[in-house]
Amino acid sequence: MFGRMVPIWAVVLIEFCFAYTLECLVGSPMSFKMACKMFDPRNNHPMIFETAIISCTVLIMCPAMSFIAAFLYYPYYSGFNIFTLLANWIALICHNFPFAFFSQLFFIQPFVRFAFGKIFAKDIAARKEQKEPERPQDETEAIADIFRRMDEIQERLEHERRQRKKLEGKVVE
Repeated sequence: MFGRMVPIWAVVLIEFCFAYTLECLVGSPMSFKMACKMFDPRNNHPMIFETAIISCTVLIMCPAMSFIAAFLYYPYYSGFNIFTLLANWIALICHNFPFAFFSQLFFIQPFVRFAFGKIFAKDIAARKEQKEPERPQDETEAIADIFRRMDEIQERLEHERRQRKKLEGKVVE
């Protein structure tokens, strides 16, 4: 790393810090926006929408982290060449993307759903018993509720704009 030997625990720690920061600042917000552009959470099944978010996250994070790894593990002892860096980056993307995508889709997502279902089983059962119509039951309903509220706010704003235009027209005359 950077032309000198570093203990493996330090490399793992540095990569974790890069990955966590990148995921929080770029990966999650952009993947959610991309998934919302492709699918309407109000009309699609939650599993489809969650899968779209995961796919978009892999689409963003794999090239970004591969570039960081290409930069960190660049063979600096032979001098720096931008084409070598780009070639290493493309090679890392080609190696990492299939593994990242399929492991997220077929192993990590089902495991996380199972683990959280077991950990929060009592909370999930209590929510099902309450049956409050005002509170959303899952992420899709919460997102649909947010979009519904946004539409209501936009309608009110349009109504206020029309009222202002009418008042401005009467004042000018």
